[in-house]
Amino acid sequence: MVIAFIWSNGVVVEDCRNSHFSRSYTEEYCNRFFSVADRALFFTRIEKSDRTEGLTNMDEMPIEFYECINPMSVYGFLRRKVNDERLENVISKSDAVVINLPSLFVGKRAETICRKKGVPYLVQLGGCPWDVLKNRGIIGKLLAFPALIANKRDIKKAPAVIYVTKNFLQNRYPTHGKSIGCSNVTLQEVSDQVLVQRIKKIDSHKGKLIIGTAAAIDIRYKGQQYVIKALEKLKKLGDDRYEYQIVGGGDPRYLNGVIRKLHLGANVKILGSLKHEDVFKWMDEIDLYIQPSRTEGLPRAMIEAMSRGVPCLGANSGGIPELIENKCIFSNGINEVKEIAELLHQIDKDSMREMANLNFKSAKQYNAKTLRMRRNSFYREILRDEKREGEEEK
Repeated sequence: MVIAFIWSNGVVVEDCRNSHFSRSYTEEYCNRFFSVADRALFFTRIEKSDRTEGLTNMDEMPIEFYECINPMSVYGFLRRKVNDERLENVISKSDAVVINLPSLFVGKRAETICRKKGVPYLVQLGGCPWDVLKNRGIIGKLLAFPALIANKRDIKKAPAVIYVTKNFLQNRYPTHGKSIGCSNVTLQEVSDQVLVQRIKKIDSHKGKLIIGTAAAIDIRYKGQQYVIKALEKLKKLGDDRYEYQIVGGGDPRYLNGVIRKLHLGANVKILGSLKHEDVFKWMDEIDLYIQPSRTEGLPRAMIEAMSRGVPCLGANSGGIPELIENKCIFSNGINEVKEIAELLHQIDKDSMREMANLNFKSAKQYNAKTLRMRRNSFYREILRDEKREGEEEK
């Protein structure tokens, strides 16, 4: 069986040897498709680069790549017919299709082609296009409302939807089709000793409080700048006990500019991309994790931090309030910097112990084996079984 995966926001890096790497697609993520398929066709964005450190080598898996021209670029808009032709070609070669949304223009077109050709498909909804686009400049703000309406309509009539949240996306984008809530985040079994070590770390803490965020550093709605500005506010009030470490790939020029402007070079460190296993080591070293995003589905890095017993703060975005208590949430609007500063200033060992215990317990809901079984069962029900029924009818 051949399955097509459609995602215009995913990025695959192709180096000079025509090898393929990605931070969007981990080996665990790709293997989900091979529970129902022998081969996968990925319709996604492809970028040329020799910088592949910390990325997943995708050539070790039975995947063929087809380039999607970025539909949000001027060039992509002018070449949208080329995208349509490539998309139709990929779907024509497939027995079933998985469409990852939000994916402006491409996702909607893929659904239309699948219905026209009678190819079974399901949608994976990983975030809210309204929240994403309203935080992406003038063009994004103009597209936000039409994207909200279009996504509501498309999700409502989709035959099957996998939501990454428990409630947030389901409430905003209900469907008439079959659905499950199943996070994209999956964690291996974690020993209770992890929590024991975290509590010891909290009890013995001295010196600076090390705060961390793991997210792309060149996407402004990820919000690292708001944490930096909160540290400046606290420093002016005489509270200079923080070090902020930022992990993630991308161009650091904007964040470096914010750091220089606020004279916080001694307080903020941009660490760049880390291998996935090294991210967990880093999380064991920090004292507090913060997710300041203006938009989220269900943040993988935050759940991973929770699984290491790390106390967490987060913005009132997407599924973040499903993960941590209300008193650990700050707004994602004009008061964000002020509220982050207030929460940081109030942090003490008692509150950190409480957060560590609650977070570790909550993270156990995202056990890889449990989520894999639920997702694979849904894949088989919607994709493999429907295809078999279609073939029998012929």
